Amino acid sequence: MKDAIKFILVFKLCILQVLLVIGALNWFVDPYSVRRPPPENPRQPIWMSKQLRMAKALYVNELNPKGIIIGASTAQLALDPSHPGWPNEIKSRYNLALPGANMYENLRYYQHARANAPLQQVILGLDFVAFNQFSPLSHDFKEWLIATDRKGNAKQSFVLKTAVRLFSLDALTASQKKIFTKRKATHWANGREIPEETGKRHWHEAMLGSASGFVTRLLLPPPSHRFCIEDATGNDTAFDQLETLLRTAANDGTDIRLFIQPSHAFLLESLRISGYWNDYENWERKLVSLVAKINKETKPGKKIVLWDFSGYNAFTSEALAVDSATAMKWYWDSGHYKKDLGDRVQDRIFGFKHPDRIGLENFGATIDANTIESHLKTMEEKRKIYLETNNKDIEELESRVKNALKNIPPYDCQSSTPLKSRL
Repeated sequence: MKDAIKFILVFKLCILQVLLVIGALNWFVDPYSVRRPPPENPRQPIWMSKQLRMAKALYVNELNPKGIIIGASTAQLALDPSHPGWPNEIKSRYNLALPGANMYENLRYYQHARANAPLQQVILGLDFVAFNQFSPLSHDFKEWLIATDRKGNAKQSFVLKTAVRLFSLDALTASQKKIFTKRKATHWANGREIPEETGKRHWHEAMLGSASGFVTRLLLPPPSHRFCIEDATGNDTAFDQLETLLRTAANDGTDIRLFIQPSHAFLLESLRISGYWNDYENWERKLVSLVAKINKETKPGKKIVLWDFSGYNAFTSEALAVDSATAMKWYWDSGHYKKDLGDRVQDRIFGFKHPDRIGLENFGATIDANTIESHLKTMEEKRKIYLETNNKDIEELESRVKNALKNIPPYDCQSSTPLKSRL
């Protein structure tokens, strides 16, 4: 009996020693860059773990930002929280956008930031695919990372603040990667992702390949390869989540600004070819209706404005160069735009005028119940002009998209049964 007790004590001491070693290693390596105070310079390059949802959640705990940007990788790459259009009194700002984030993740990370500090400013980039009922949660999303319950009530968590970053296997894995890699900076301290070096990039393939790949990876994501904004009972949970976010911000007096991302025209054409253009137009109408609903309950000086930067304009209609080695000016691929265009998005959202960025009067438009139909009609008219000069590229895109869809059966969202092809 004594030998058994001795064995158990020794075993527990061994486990404790291992945990202490792991904790000491993770404390020293600091895989989530949270042991030291956040850099004073928001544009200081830092290394962040590829466990980005954990890394950003922990970083927000230390930074306590008063202004945030949320959305998907499009916003993470292009929107700089240090843009001069932001109010000067909001000193602490952070790009909390995450790759592939759907509306549920946007809501939960908004709630997380709000639990750490009162939010004064929020910029939310809206992506059509983020409203898909079949959009999966990212593999690294974990509910216990969020500092609130699902209703937004704050919770104190030793696991989040200490145990996860010191004693978890995730932290140990992140430490190993930080030690054995070159520690090349991945983000700026304000949360914006540092673009990867493109080298000798084939820009023609980057644009057309990403537009056709968008259909099977994001629009119709695996494993189900389905897209529905509403389920068979008519519920649209992503809009419910957006409503919760907007209503909370309105009640808090937070200045929240919404915008539809300026994806390249190739992405809109992919939607048309796939048979989802009507869904896209109805999505914009539903956004307008939801904003109007919230604004009816909001004080006059706190109305939410919805911007649309998509469509066929001087930026989103950028043509491919004849030489495929010539870089695109405004885009990394058909879905991800560059910071230079992101700066112009924020210029318009904040009404900021930069002497080197002029002629933006026709870039983006605010949409509401009075303008949405004329806005969609204008978009259709501009598309016809776009097709006249880009018909060859669109023909190639159509061939690629139809080929990608050959083995994906269509789906009826209302009856949950297969359909005849939309093509």
